[in-house]
Amino acid sequence: MLAALVCAESGAQPSEACPSRRDELFAANQGPLPAGYDLWQRVRVDRITGQLATEFTPEERVETRDVMVFPQRYRAWAEAHGYPVLGQQRPPLAFEPELALYGPEDGATVMGLTPVIGHVRVPEPLVWRLEYGVGPDPIGWGVLSGPNPPDPADPVGRDLDGVLGDWDVEATVAQHDTTDFSLRLAAYYDAGALDYPIAISNIVYIRIASPTATPTPTETAMPTDTPWPTPTIEPTPSATPDLGPTPPAEPSPSPTPGAAASIRAAILTPEEGATVDGPVEILGVADGPGFITYLVEFAPGAAPAAGDWQPVAEPSTQAVSGGLLATWDTTGLPPGVYTLRVQVFDVAGSSVADDVRVNMAGG
Repeated sequence: MLAALVCAESGAQPSEACPSRRDELFAANQGPLPAGYDLWQRVRVDRITGQLATEFTPEERVETRDVMVFPQRYRAWAEAHGYPVLGQQRPPLAFEPELALYGPEDGATVMGLTPVIGHVRVPEPLVWRLEYGVGPDPIGWGVLSGPNPPDPADPVGRDLDGVLGDWDVEATVAQHDTTDFSLRLAAYYDAGALDYPIAISNIVYIRIASPTATPTPTETAMPTDTPWPTPTIEPTPSATPDLGPTPPAEPSPSPTPGAAASIRAAILTPEEGATVDGPVEILGVADGPGFITYLVEFAPGAAPAAGDWQPVAEPSTQAVSGGLLATWDTTGLPPGVYTLRVQVFDVAGSSVADDVRVNMAGG
């Protein structure tokens, strides 16, 4: 006989997530199933959708949970008996959605019918929308166009570069009675699941120009009839001074908006010279007008060569302003000095970077 510790609910070897364990006796050649068969698993979950997180789930929406993961054929039974069941996992996407707004630029002032220019590339079955919100930090998003493509099987609406549509600015202003908005592109799993986007573009903040007021014409005094002179009075006409033509009013100059700030790149933590080990959260800044993507990399040494850099994570199209840029898995890296770098790119192809040197602790 063989005594072994098992997870109470599954009878398999306990995984790290198993909350209740007990000892069981087994035949010497028939021990418990490995921990991978335990119903209790520690998983990464999208806290908004309740589904298992994917590689495209924004990090700020990911949380770790210890849950019971039931095989598909037992899900209905689990739900009927009150067990929490994670949302049905969707099939993996062929590639990461690409969304970017190029125009109007962040901070621009627009009026009338304004073309919206950008880049969209989304895999099936995703759809995308052009959305707007009120003010610089919207609490909700309305729809300017979409979901696109209207026919999910139509590949034409999934890969676009250029004018994505025309924005009737005056109609939007009339609807909300305000003069500043934000625009974004958002991708969703399908037209029936439009509550939470799985990817969004850079967000641009727009001000609406006030219509130029038509100057009120100055009323020109009409000549009055000269009264007929009476027999007793001979009026002497007084000479009217020649003032010359009235000079036109000088138009008031419109204020010139200040030059737009450039994209920003900064690693805030870990700090220069810090000692690190295990999973390392890299916090910093990757944002700015025209932002399109950023990449976090590492390389051994204090002055790496161009070919030494390796990605910490996939490039991200989500701007970050003082939050989590990426998590660096240092498992297997030897002790020593390493350089971390974040590169930020804008729609014009320009880039800025920031780097720090850290010390990898010994094993």
